[in-house]
Amino acid sequence: MAMTANILLLLVVIPIVLIEIFVALCFLERALARKKAWWPGLILPGLALLGALFFSLNYSASADSTSVLMLIGSIGGVFLLANLPTYIFLLIYGVVRSKDKKRREMDKMNIQDL
Repeated sequence: MAMTANILLLLVVIPIVLIEIFVALCFLERALARKKAWWPGLILPGLALLGALFFSLNYSASADSTSVLMLIGSIGGVFLLANLPTYIFLLIYGVVRSKDKKRREMDKMNIQDL
């Protein structure tokens, strides 16, 4: 019975909690990107990049691979894969900032028309 509870925890509960945390971070990124200053929206992508760098540098290759090229390729692959949150946060940042920039330009044009 305890084994079934552990499997349920690993396969269902933990991924759902992680997805909820990531969605909350996406909403936080959207709120930070809407700030007037440009730098608050880059905090989460910067932290995600540092996390990916830490994760990829701590990656341990298997004992079978002795090729330096194989090791560099596997670390590079882990780095690219670990940067998925960084890419998503930067995409949110870019979309929100461009929409806000267009909205501000339209507001300026409307003020000039008056």
